[in-house]
Amino acid sequence: MNISTKHFGVTSTKKSVSEYTITNDSGASISVLTLGGIINNISVPDKNGKLANIVIGYKSVKDYENCPGFIGAAIGRSAGRIAGGKLIIDGTLYQLSKNQGINNLHGGSNAFDKAIWEASESVAKDKASITLHYMSPDMEEGFPGNLDCNITYTFTNDNALTLRYVCTTDKKTFINMTNHSYFNLSGDYTTKITDHYLMMKADHLIAVNNTTIPIAIIPVTHTAFDFTTSKPIGQDINANEEQIKFGAGYDHAFKLNQPCDGPHIIANDPKSGRIMEVTTDEQCVVLYTGNFLKKDYITATGTPLHPRAAFCLETQYYPDSTNQDFIEPIFLEPNSIYKTETTFIFKV
Repeated sequence: MNISTKHFGVTSTKKSVSEYTITNDSGASISVLTLGGIINNISVPDKNGKLANIVIGYKSVKDYENCPGFIGAAIGRSAGRIAGGKLIIDGTLYQLSKNQGINNLHGGSNAFDKAIWEASESVAKDKASITLHYMSPDMEEGFPGNLDCNITYTFTNDNALTLRYVCTTDKKTFINMTNHSYFNLSGDYTTKITDHYLMMKADHLIAVNNTTIPIAIIPVTHTAFDFTTSKPIGQDINANEEQIKFGAGYDHAFKLNQPCDGPHIIANDPKSGRIMEVTTDEQCVVLYTGNFLKKDYITATGTPLHPRAAFCLETQYYPDSTNQDFIEPIFLEPNSIYKTETTFIFKV
């Protein structure tokens, strides 16, 4: 196991960005930026042993700053949309920044995905870790409390990537983090992920309204959202269903069956033979099928993107939980610890 570091670039505010790369004994690797906790490379082998980067990454800081979509980034303080940007804690209304119409999306316009994180590293025999640290100040983007955040990215000789989030606060607050990597297991972003197969142990869907704000928890049975047995992502992606139309495809949280045996999610690309298994302690996963990727988003290899060139699996707590009666919100108290962990295992 080895960790290497290099200068990746400078932000528009003149802050230096570093790239940390963990390479395991077989040559597979993952790379993380101190900008936004971005995963900009996961290189793993296909069925013929050929390495390819299976997540969208850009070649420069400028590209990350200019292209929206939260590509590869750490998301916080809150994953997903918060209706009206309204956060109520013990009767006190905190008005959050509104960066998608009237709603707060993924923490706001200057949230964790824009922050510069401090990095430390650790190497052991069969695994290595990069830990990123960020102190989010009280009232950043409208969220109360000084929030001390750590994300540890651990990569193993078995090609397993674990993301572990640990946060503490000095004031009661809300925290719901995730990672926003875009996967294409073929490593070829000229293709679409509609021919990837996906299975999720999720019997229920969080239905949304036309602004993709949650409205109810409903069964996936007899809908386009039934991935309880493996099927091509594209099989029902254009179904004549209201929920599909609201998301222009899949852009929905699924309630994971917790607890369960084995991985919660299995994705595979039949052509390359790559398989990704996902296990998490979170309650939900948001499946987003890259419905709004654009050709002016150019990958590090010079490939223009297009809708459905990649998909996201954002493990998290229920979106907009503080505003919905059918979801119990979970707040972080002083002297308590927010902990959550998700593991991606790459196989052939």
